[in-house]
Amino acid sequence: MFYLDTSFLVPYFVPEKASRPVEKFLSSLKTEELAISQWTRTEFVSALGIKIRTQRFSENAARRALAAFDEIAGQYFTVIQIMERDYLLAAEFLSQWSLGLRAGASLHLALAKNHGAKRIYSLDKSLIKAASRLRIPAGTGIKI
Repeated sequence: MFYLDTSFLVPYFVPEKASRPVEKFLSSLKTEELAISQWTRTEFVSALGIKIRTQRFSENAARRALAAFDEIAGQYFTVIQIMERDYLLAAEFLSQWSLGLRAGASLHLALAKNHGAKRIYSLDKSLIKAASRLRIPAGTGIKI
């Protein structure tokens, strides 16, 4: 299973510099191997909100992107249910202060680790750096 964090998925649904490379990369993977979490949707909605507030995206476009996300997630991704052990591991990662992790990134890493992801794909450089230090396979999978 390959775990996709929110930063990797936003360009798939919202026009950005990384959109085409992300789309091409995702089309090269088997959909039954792709996983996200419940947390991914929460962060996705937050990302849309930021784009609306900064006037980079309209509310109508955000509604369409969220509907597309929900449809794709429901059909093609395994959605990992967050468990207590995931929160506990995320807190353990956060307590390693030198990693410089944010709560959301630590939860993505904990989910990938606890649920046996072969690799986590992210565009968050600090998450990828922390993953390396935690010996969790991670990368962008694309060139931007």
